[in-house]
Amino acid sequence: MNKPFNFKKLAALSLTLLMFATATSAETEPTQEDYIEKYCMKFDQTPKELVGSLIKEFEQSPFPADEYFFHNKCQSENYSRAVKSPMIHSIADAPESRADFLHSIWLYYSRKRKEPQIFPKILNMPNTKGETLLDYIETLRVKGKNSHPGLLLPIKNLILYTCLRGGVYSVHKDKSCP
Repeated sequence: MNKPFNFKKLAALSLTLLMFATATSAETEPTQEDYIEKYCMKFDQTPKELVGSLIKEFEQSPFPADEYFFHNKCQSENYSRAVKSPMIHSIADAPESRADFLHSIWLYYSRKRKEPQIFPKILNMPNTKGETLLDYIETLRVKGKNSHPGLLLPIKNLILYTCLRGGVYSVHKDKSCP
């Protein structure tokens, strides 16, 4: 399934490159927000088999790895720039290729860090509209996004995995985990 060219991502990439160029030319260190925006875009472009490598990059950055999951500074494909989301919400924008990201992140927190209690907090980190990952998935369904028949199973599996790992609905109070 071919996707149309995404001008939002191009604009965001251009803005990030400009920010890094400006920071470099002024001989200042990039800020935490610069890093978060950079990794938001990189997360969207990372193949599922390299999510672990991306988390290692988070660890090697000047900021704790958790910081990248606990900020709502990313741009979801299905919202204007006025709504900012946590990095994890981009999984719902392309569930067929990103659903396995959740398992990689869970493995990092449960096996490597031995802090599985952090993972539900990541799943339930709200966007600026107050939506958790499950809420965002439901919003996409209501809007008719991700309704292609080939996406139904990946979305169902994403919802089940999120529910089994502590995800909750916050905005869509009428919804609950199966």
